[in-house]
Amino acid sequence: MSVKETLKQLESEKTKVLMAELYGAEKAEENRARYRYVAERFEKTYGERDIKLFTSPGRTEISGNHTDHNHGKVLAGSINLDCVGAAAPNGTDTIRILSETFHQNFSIHLSDLKPSTGMSGTIDLTKGILKGFEERGYKVGGFDAYITSNVISAAGVSSSASYEMLICSMLNTMFNEGKMDVVTYAHIGKYAENKFWNKASGLLDQMACAVGGLITIDFKNPDAARLSGCPLHGGDLLKRSGAPVFLQPVPLNPQFPPGIRRQPDAVPEKAADRTRLPASPPLRRHDPVGR
Repeated sequence: MSVKETLKQLESEKTKVLMAELYGAEKAEENRARYRYVAERFEKTYGERDIKLFTSPGRTEISGNHTDHNHGKVLAGSINLDCVGAAAPNGTDTIRILSETFHQNFSIHLSDLKPSTGMSGTIDLTKGILKGFEERGYKVGGFDAYITSNVISAAGVSSSASYEMLICSMLNTMFNEGKMDVVTYAHIGKYAENKFWNKASGLLDQMACAVGGLITIDFKNPDAARLSGCPLHGGDLLKRSGAPVFLQPVPLNPQFPPGIRRQPDAVPEKAADRTRLPASPPLRRHDPVGR
């Protein structure tokens, strides 16, 4: 939808309810303003276009700090700090991204997806995600995005994984009709860090951001991770990492996507209370906002 229509939907009662669910009543208006801001800044930066809004949360582990590296088990939860963005295809072979929080404004041509000699930084990470899509047989294309984030860097809440899952969600939504499941998001994020950052990352950060909610993950076999918990899906204005959040009622306890084997629920219902952030719901799903 156009920026004007998107801004109108952001003022609707459905969106107000959605924002309260994602961020808590006290933070709902503050975060709704963030989406208004990225939509308006997108238009100012790239011109009037039909856009989608996206959100992807950070994460924390409650128990099992990076035991994914030794094929262990983790109890993790997505949080209500997130990376949000407005994006639209541009009909070219060039990706243009303005990341306001980190003062970055760069472009990538799809013919040049090799990592730099330094193998670091957001450009290499983004190239790795694009290459990961291509190697798995998914489509990529040129798009423009305006992104901002309040996921704190170097604080153990996965600002990088949040960004990776946001880009995965954009590519999946705009070029692949939402066919990719969130577990594949996580594997592509890991691939990007391993191959384009030369970083020996496991799957914990990406999986927790991509699946969302309060979840347990058994990494005994990382290629077929076993999950249980209560991930959240969104509707029709927002596109969250794994599932789009676009102003539709949020169905709870959906089926896990292909590639995830579900275990019997092993997380006590009250466990979420122990991860609650002050005045805000702690558990978020990896999502994009807005068709």
